[in-house]
Amino acid sequence: MLDNNKQTAHVEDVLYAKDKGKYNSYSKHSSDDSKHSKTEGQSNGNTNRCFRCGKSGYIKRDCRAKVVCHRCGRPGHIRPNCQIIDSGCSHHATGNSLLSEVRTHHGRRVIATADNSLHPVVEEGRVNVENDAPNIGGISLEDVYHVPGLKKNLVSVSQITDSGRYVLFSPDGVKIVSNIK
Repeated sequence: MLDNNKQTAHVEDVLYAKDKGKYNSYSKHSSDDSKHSKTEGQSNGNTNRCFRCGKSGYIKRDCRAKVVCHRCGRPGHIRPNCQIIDSGCSHHATGNSLLSEVRTHHGRRVIATADNSLHPVVEEGRVNVENDAPNIGGISLEDVYHVPGLKKNLVSVSQITDSGRYVLFSPDGVKIVSNIK
């Protein structure tokens, strides 16, 4: 029986030693020691904060939160594919270089953003918007400018209406519709 207790104690020591360096680990000792081990990482200025969910205690690599686009709220959605329908935008523009049917832009167009910075147009092309997009899914946007410094994908309302589609604004959001009868 004594050997069994030694083995159990040894296993607990190994588990304790394994978790000893972790930030939020609890020790096998009294409650005073466990309180000390919780705040130990904070007293050293080592505050690990997840860049995905914002919680402390772990980093993004260890986060189990589902990825959700902060703009449209769709799970599993990547932010570079999110489109902003802009009534003040004169031309479709994207910072994403994955355009289909790309052609070099020969003009000297420059896009001025809200912070008064100027970004040159590098290419023109077509973007096929995925079918599951809540507001503009399943359409193809023609003559989209590729602007490398642009952080958001802008969809021009005037270009959409010029192509024969309708843009419907409602309290719940924006929809792009074609073939209204």
